[in-house]
Amino acid sequence: MAVGKIVTSIIKGLITGLIYYAVFAIIVPGVLGYVLKTRFELIEPRILLLLICVFTALSTLSYLSKPFIGIVFHAISILVGILLITSTTSPGLIKAPLVTGENNIEVYIDTTPLLLVILGIITVWGLTGILERLVKEDN
Repeated sequence: MAVGKIVTSIIKGLITGLIYYAVFAIIVPGVLGYVLKTRFELIEPRILLLLICVFTALSTLSYLSKPFIGIVFHAISILVGILLITSTTSPGLIKAPLVTGENNIEVYIDTTPLLLVILGIITVWGLTGILERLVKEDN
């Protein structure tokens, strides 16, 4: 493998990893929090750094590896993203405290249908990327 191709693959991996990190750790939980008018538990900074490293490493390995092994790394990065979203949004129940005068009421909102739609979109997006890479490698 030529040095230029290795450097290009590493740069593509870094950019792709940062995009996956932004989508799975920032954008999707942020949009869910905005739409549902609630706040999800924030992830600790060192875990966020670990996630950046994981997504970047998987994406870089995906570009540097042989075609079919690269597809496996791509699929793993999508699965890690799905795991991150499901762990951030808990099992689909959001607890929202309501204060009315002297009474404190806790309301639980079931977000399972919305979460399933988002996970379905991410799964289709991931499968499309895998199929695209398969087709590209066949040519």
